[in-house]
Amino acid sequence: MASLASPPLNARSVNQTLPMNDQTDFVLMHDLSAADWLIEQLTPWMRDRWAHVGGLVPEEFEAHARILHPVLNERTGRYRTWREVAQIAGRTAHPKMQFPRLVQDVEVGWPSEGHLPRPVSQRVLEILAGFTSSVSCWLCLWSGFGFLHPQSRNFDVPAADETQDAPLVKLPGREYLLYQAALASVPAFAELWTPSSQSANIVWPDDRRWCLATEIDLDSTYVAGSRECINALMHDEHLEVFEALPDDPVHLDADSINPPPIRRYG
Repeated sequence: MASLASPPLNARSVNQTLPMNDQTDFVLMHDLSAADWLIEQLTPWMRDRWAHVGGLVPEEFEAHARILHPVLNERTGRYRTWREVAQIAGRTAHPKMQFPRLVQDVEVGWPSEGHLPRPVSQRVLEILAGFTSSVSCWLCLWSGFGFLHPQSRNFDVPAADETQDAPLVKLPGREYLLYQAALASVPAFAELWTPSSQSANIVWPDDRRWCLATEIDLDSTYVAGSRECINALMHDEHLEVFEALPDDPVHLDADSINPPPIRRYG
């Protein structure tokens, strides 16, 4: 794959064009029945199996992928891949690598946690649009973000005002607001919360041909879909993607190859 660069990636169609569409309606839903299938499909988080791929996206799909969030160097404004960081740090790049285990003694920036950056989100949705016949989709946003709660912020977020009494989708370990929108508008969801920038945490099209999840504490996004869909993500030159399995853990100890972070005291 090629290195991600800033400014955003150029849009290229994959089977179907995903038009840029920043002017759209994101409809906050009070009828949560569209998420019932997800509640039934996700594996509960258990003490001996706390965080794993099948607890983020449904296991029933043919294949699964892990999209690594690019590493932003705030000083230079440049994105790096995890492979590049591993090479700089003398660590090993592999499907279950965890970023804190790559960067013990180097300062290269940090990938975003719980948020899929706009250039990556745009590209991912362009690809996923080619594997659904739907033009509309559903989005979940974690209800615990501070910008949603007036007492937790010192700036105005108009879109958050309507969320105060909205019902919540209850999924393993998290509760979410549910929105409906045009599939082409998903990358623009992050700008709804300006001055914060927050992508949707879960997205799926009306026909449920795939499901994307960006867990709030993780620096990777997971996708479940057809074999062809996952292959398209893995072979895209602009993305850093590894195949994943439903039983794969997603926590720090999932990386059994690179050494754990050194704890420094004093």
